[in-house]
Amino acid sequence: MAKYIVAVTDSEFPGLEEEIAILKPMGFEFREGQCRTPEEVIALCHDVDAILTNFAPLTADVIANLKCCKIIVRYGIGVDNVDIPAASAHHIPVVNVPDYGIQEVADHAFMLLLASFRKLTQTVNQVKAGVWQIAPFRPIFGLRDKTLGLAGVWQIAPFRPIF
Repeated sequence: MAKYIVAVTDSEFPGLEEEIAILKPMGFEFREGQCRTPEEVIALCHDVDAILTNFAPLTADVIANLKCCKIIVRYGIGVDNVDIPAASAHHIPVVNVPDYGIQEVADHAFMLLLASFRKLTQTVNQVKAGVWQIAPFRPIFGLRDKTLGLAGVWQIAPFRPIF
């Protein structure tokens, strides 16, 4: 079986076990880096067949230096770090993970909403300063019998209608 090379330009994940488990049986060899500059990306990726990237800059210069790349995959929803017109000009498709982190972002937004509603940051800062008084934060509202309206952008919204 012919060997293919996939480069992981950068990753915030603890390991690449999932990627390796899927791609190694298909004949892929792995190269790993933590590229922060276009020069580092070129050094790692100049002769690879596929690129998995997180935040590394895949500029027009990087893409022009790719000898045999057949695909660029972005870990995440956006592709801001990839020069799409340059990739298109070199006939390299760029794909993303369209549902990456949606639930985590929604959960975080809801957590921040509750923290704001209950004045959590102000309370924590006051306690850290050694002030144990509730009066500066009154009134503190409860959630009972309250109605909340939420507007989400694209796929990210804390709740989906059940009906």
